[in-house]
Amino acid sequence: MATILGSVFFNFRAGKYVSAGLLGAGFLTISILYGMFMFTPSGDINSSVKAGPWPPTINVCPDFLSLITLNGTAVCVDPIGVSMQNGANGLKKWNNSGNTGTDYVFDLSLNLSGQNRMTALCDQCRSKGLTWEGVFDGSACLNNQPPIPVSQ
Repeated sequence: MATILGSVFFNFRAGKYVSAGLLGAGFLTISILYGMFMFTPSGDINSSVKAGPWPPTINVCPDFLSLITLNGTAVCVDPIGVSMQNGANGLKKWNNSGNTGTDYVFDLSLNLSGQNRMTALCDQCRSKGLTWEGVFDGSACLNNQPPIPVSQ
């Protein structure tokens, strides 16, 4: 608002009365049109367009992990070392196909479905120090079902 009034005042003080008048009328018109499109006559925000679900898509793997196939099973691995609990309970950095133990891979619990799969995935994220946008935020399970990976 200060910029609008400052622009009008600056032009008025410089003797540019026509410019000041046009700026003032233009800003007033834009403000009125904005109000008409963004608000209902009762003053509520125009909510005819609903926001979609968040997040719009959920990854197949937890944040920053990569999907690979080991021994015919889709699993997620950490090639850059993002686990917050690197060590006994954390997910260790995966650097080759020989690292196939539970310390190196994130099991996607493909043998489970529904709430059982969600619980298993959230528990695994919690124990390995990982976050998963839309699934696990680091402390709470958000109960959004992640997709099943497509066969590779």
